[in-house]
Amino acid sequence: MKRQLPLRKRVALAYGLVGMVLSLCFGVATGFIVADYEVFMLEAMLEGQSRHFIEELERNPDAELPRSPAFSVYREAEAPEGLRNLPEGVFDLEDQKDMHVAAYGPPGQRVVLMIDIGRVERLEEYLLQLFLLILAVGVVVSAWLGWVLSGRTVAPVLQLADAVDALPVTPVQTRLAETMSRDEIGRLAGAIDRYQARLADADASERAFFADASHELRTPIAVIQGAVEVMRDDTEASAAQRARLARMERGLAELGGLLEALLLSARGLPPQRDSIHLAEDCRRALQRLDIPGLDAPRRIRLEGEGPTALAAPQRWVDGILLVLFQRLLVSSAQTEWLGQLDADGLLLRPAQATAAGSGSGARSDLGLGLVFVERLCRALGWRLERGEGDAGLQVRLRIPPGA
Repeated sequence: MKRQLPLRKRVALAYGLVGMVLSLCFGVATGFIVADYEVFMLEAMLEGQSRHFIEELERNPDAELPRSPAFSVYREAEAPEGLRNLPEGVFDLEDQKDMHVAAYGPPGQRVVLMIDIGRVERLEEYLLQLFLLILAVGVVVSAWLGWVLSGRTVAPVLQLADAVDALPVTPVQTRLAETMSRDEIGRLAGAIDRYQARLADADASERAFFADASHELRTPIAVIQGAVEVMRDDTEASAAQRARLARMERGLAELGGLLEALLLSARGLPPQRDSIHLAEDCRRALQRLDIPGLDAPRRIRLEGEGPTALAAPQRWVDGILLVLFQRLLVSSAQTEWLGQLDADGLLLRPAQATAAGSGSGARSDLGLGLVFVERLCRALGWRLERGEGDAGLQVRLRIPPGA
């Protein structure tokens, strides 16, 4: 795609071109006017002088006529060869630069005038130089005015662009039109305000839908959970039945964690913050996942303390850790994990003994399904990073300083 000049430079260039065109028109018009005025004045002056000398000769036939290099008057009979029998009018002398000849009067009384208009020609050359100067100054001044005026014209657009860039990721209603003038820029700002309002309404509708859906799904899940607990307490259940019940319980726990994350995401980030000790919350989440088939406290071993004074909603942190641990444990069969708590947050990777043992370590291509967790992390300013280390898949819950 061809790269265009910035709008301000294009406007300044357009102003410069307009100034050049106007200066050219002015210069050409002035040149034509000066040329026509020169001919008109020369004819009027020579005709007037001719009438004067004809009247002078009528009064005094022997009157002495003026003769000089710049202006000479002759009786037609005394005129130089080639200037006799001329029709009335003004003529150029081709063999003498800047010399003009005029012949006026009736036959027998006609006089011939010769005049040097070299000074007038030099004046025309001076006017040409002045015209070129005016052309250059006109272009420069026009371009400068275009630059200044375009800067003032584009300034509201840049202000509006900065205001739009400063908008948060989540849709919010704006009042940009109130800060703009009531012109095309204000209309554009109003269109952005209306679009933001539609986005905010759609986001609110989406949040309400997810919140209602998660609430409505909690009831059947609770019913199923109660039925599973009753069946698990049945002393006559066989070992195969208990294994199936344990599997159902793990699935219900996972589904409950996902619904909790969905509900939190739908409600949005609350304004209140709690003091979070990341290591304690990790241990508490592992204890909640101490159910048959997961054995979270045994399969995830924690080291270190990590951040001890985070400011975040407690329910959000619990939801993130529960779903993260669940997805790791469910997706990686019998893999044992090492959770390293440090100043950057939490790093989860397969334990070295497991990775080097039977070869059942976690693969890097596992689909963990952490969409809800990533959404909650983004809202908190945290980052969930997945990659491959020496022992296979590793997940980093990165908590920037001050988040």
